[in-house]
This record gives sequence, structure tokens and C-alpha cells, in this order.
Amino acid sequence: MKKKGKKGLAVAMTLAVTMTSVPTVFATDEESQLMTLPERPNEEKAKETVWKYEKLDQAPMKESVKASSENTPEQYNEGPARLAFDGSNTTAWHTAYGTHQGPYTIEWGLGDTYNVGKIDYTRKADGANGTWKNIKVEAKKADETWVEVCTKELQETAMGATTEITFEPVEATALRVTVTDSYNKEANNKYASAGEINVYKATKDVTLVDPIKILPEEGKSTTMKEGETQTMRYELTEEAQEAGGTVKWRVQEGSVLNVDENGVVTAVGEGKANVSADYRLGNTSYNAYVEITVEKIEADCVINLNGTQYTANSLEEAVKQSGQTELTSIE
Repeated sequence: MKKKGKKGLAVAMTLAVTMTSVPTVFATDEESQLMTLPERPNEEKAKETVWKYEKLDQAPMKESVKASSENTPEQYNEGPARLAFDGSNTTAWHTAYGTHQGPYTIEWGLGDTYNVGKIDYTRKADGANGTWKNIKVEAKKADETWVEVCTKELQETAMGATTEITFEPVEATALRVTVTDSYNKEANNKYASAGEINVYKATKDVTLVDPIKILPEEGKSTTMKEGETQTMRYELTEEAQEAGGTVKWRVQEGSVLNVDENGVVTAVGEGKANVSADYRLGNTSYNAYVEITVEKIEADCVINLNGTQYTANSLEEAVKQSGQTELTSIE
């Protein structure tokens, strides 16, 4: 018998993206092809950015704090500005009772340079005077200059309640709050007070939306023959390229496919399997995969029946082609 190759083609493609929580310098394999996706419609988000907050140590704030007015000597557990940084809202900073009009300022160092984005203001546990209403927040930069961060009107809260004051994160060594108006028991008495003040550093947490997808080699499909190879390619969104990260190709161990670091896929056996491109950014991994169908190579045989040659996949098929009912020789 003689054998010759016969080709067939069928297309089956599945593309999906999943995201799970798992170096930020972008790295690609030299042979991999990098592309930018078309711009998304306005209603589609390519990334979502949120800020994560971590509370800073109050100790350096307590040591450095100063205020434009303090109730001295301390009475009713109220007085010096340091009481706003002692971990308890049963003690409080309070402006002098002899002063009835603001504005008042309270300023404190952070102990280092931090990217800060939130202040927690806790109203004192007792008393109705001095609760912040209209405020201005300023940040001291490393070059000793002060910049305005935000102005806000705060809602009146219950005694002991905490109000979150968030703003666009800024690098700062110190913060200053100016209280221009406050809630008080008597309208004519304008004080300022704080049971507790806490500051939070801000860390950007970026979640990319569908940052990567995989495509077959130009001109090829996701159906391959045993022994065939093709170079897969991935596309990263513009946001993913800006964010950095790493991309790694992989297939399941023991699969009907092999893939190298450059995305070159080799079909090694009949069946179906996924080729994956794992894009990792920080602690987050995004996985895109494409399903590949590997077809077995079909072999045609040249069969000689009673002196006549027939091309078929089997003896049975050759006999059907010949139409003969009696065989005198088979080669």
C-alpha cells in the first residue's frame, strides 16, 4: 500500500475572558505580536479605578498638632488639639470658650510624606458645640508650600459619629483644616471641636475590563491538523499597555497541544484544548483563552484489486468503488 495526505477543514472557535484575584514592568516575548484594540464606545469602560485607604499612625500627628485656639486649661475632657489624636473620642480638641467666632485652624504633621486621600472626623462623644460644618482642607507639600485640597459642607451628625472626608489624593507631609462654620447649641457661639481625627493614605486600585484577548495567526483558523503549528497572537487594550504587567502563554498539562513562550502552538494529538494567555497586573490575573480543535490526519491508501488500482481509506471502501463481487488478488 502507498499513503498520501488528505486535508480537511472545520472551524470551531470559543473566546472567553475570566478574571480572578491573584512585576509591574511590562514584558512581552520578542516574537509575540502586540496590538491595540479599537477605541471602545463611550458607554463601555476599559478600566475602573478605585482608591484603597490605609489608616496612618496618629503618634506623629499628636506630637506635631497645633491649633489657632484651644480651651486651656482643659475642662470637661476638652481642650488641647492633641486630644483629637489620642485614640478616644471621649476626649476632644475644643476651641477656647471665650472665643465665639471663627474661623479656626488645626494643623498637624504626618511624620513622613504620604499620598493621602481621606480624613475621618469623629464628633466628640459629649456636647453639642463645635461640630464641623463648612471646612477647607489644605496639604503641605515636600517643598513647604500649602495647596488647597478641598472645601466641603458636612452634614450634622450624632454625638460620637464619624464623617468621612474624601478628596483627590495628594502627596503631603502635613494637613491643615480650617473650620469656617460649625454646628453649635447656640447660634451666636461659634466654636470648633473634634473628638478624633484620623488620616488615610490612598493607594490606587485599577481593575481593567477585558484587557486581553487571543486571535489565531493571520489566515488560519482554530482547527488544526496533527503536527501542524501556528503562532497565536494577543491584543492588549491601551489601558492595559499603560498599566504594565506581564503576559504568559500556557496550555493544560497533558493537553493535545503544546505552546512555547512566543505563542507558537503545536497540535500533538486529536481532540480539543484551550490555549491561554495570562495577563498579570500586580496581584490580579486576567485570563483569555481560545479553544483549538485538533483533527486526526486521515490517510488514503492505493489498493490494487484484481489488477486495478483504487484510492480509498479502507479495503471496504475500495471494494465498494470497484463494484466487484469476487477478488482474485489484493495489493
